[in-house]
Amino acid sequence: MRPILNTSMPGADSYPRWLWWVLIIAASPVFAYFLYNGEHLRALIGSLSVGVVLSLAITMRRDIHAVFYWLLIAACAAFHLVLVMSITVEWRNFAGTVFTPFAVVDLMVWQWLFVSTSKIVNRIAQPAEGPSHT
Repeated sequence: MRPILNTSMPGADSYPRWLWWVLIIAASPVFAYFLYNGEHLRALIGSLSVGVVLSLAITMRRDIHAVFYWLLIAACAAFHLVLVMSITVEWRNFAGTVFTPFAVVDLMVWQWLFVSTSKIVNRIAQPAEGPSHT
């Protein structure tokens, strides 16, 4: 099993300058689709969800070859897909930007989950060190 390298929260170097542009370009079609269909709240939450999933994938990219990385990205994407599709209330005149800080907290929770679980996996995967009885 390949060890998971990124066992700490991402530092400032994990958030490249181009990240905002990638998030805007990736989230824009989701935002436009739901907005065109008159689902303003779903448009905002959907675009924030795309941002969270991509930010998680980009900030934790040092472990892109670990299976756990892909499992966590898939779990995050599935969670956000269910979240967006479960929105049934539509508020046309609602200041939805209040949800933006929740997206940042959501990203930090997923990053913490990745770091915590990878530390546990690394501990389990390491052979027990001790005196040899040979």
